[in-house]
Amino acid sequence: MTLGSGAVISSSKKHKLNTRSSTEAELVATDDAASPMLWTSRFLHEQGYDVKTIFYQDNRSAILMESNGCSSAGKHSRHLDIRYFFINDLKEKGLVSIKYCPTEEMVADYMTKPLHGSKFTKFRNMIMNQTN
Repeated sequence: MTLGSGAVISSSKKHKLNTRSSTEAELVATDDAASPMLWTSRFLHEQGYDVKTIFYQDNRSAILMESNGCSSAGKHSRHLDIRYFFINDLKEKGLVSIKYCPTEEMVADYMTKPLHGSKFTKFRNMIMNQTN
């Protein structure tokens, strides 16, 4: 989670359940991140700050499921529990927005993938709000 430039909260943890696809993994991760982000957004709003909560995704099928809810679920995603459509409810209420971010620009990859060279340095500097 970033406020301005630099990360305020960053974490990397193991999923609470096994997933069968990258789309499922993105849904689970977004659901796990939604509660603390929603709490922080509401807290800052009560302090008088105008906060926009944006979930950046690099998986287009996850974006569709998060945006359209059950109507995007097919035969391979019917097993997902309704709680993974929580993001859809938040989006419909206007509390969050979901935007596509290309994988090459996904800062969260710093926490989840082994990065080397300039990509590592770029993401590290963005997270730590450094200029070099």
